[in-house]
Amino acid sequence: MHSSLALLCVLASSLSSTTLAQRTEESAVTLKTFPNAIGCGWGVSGHTQSFPDGECFHLPRDFMDVKGVTESCRIFIYMSNDCGKYEKQVYQGEDCIDIHDYQSIKAF
Repeated sequence: MHSSLALLCVLASSLSSTTLAQRTEESAVTLKTFPNAIGCGWGVSGHTQSFPDGECFHLPRDFMDVKGVTESCRIFIYMSNDCGKYEKQVYQGEDCIDIHDYQSIKAF
């Protein structure tokens, strides 16, 4: 079952050849990132980003809210820039996650 969920994520993200900005409906995860805890707590001054699965992306800023995760995917944040060490799973609905020590994100 674990591998079939990952396969569904891969298939869902490969359906379109559009750019990342145009792929929000196929994105595995949507985040809102913030430069500080005050902005995060109030939900202001944030930047919304969507990511497809299977790729490693840099985490900007210092705090984040997990706004959406496709049903069959899981997301992890990593302390390295290459999604390679010290992972932590995050979940849809988690708000104001302190990501000072995390450098990258990847969905599966």
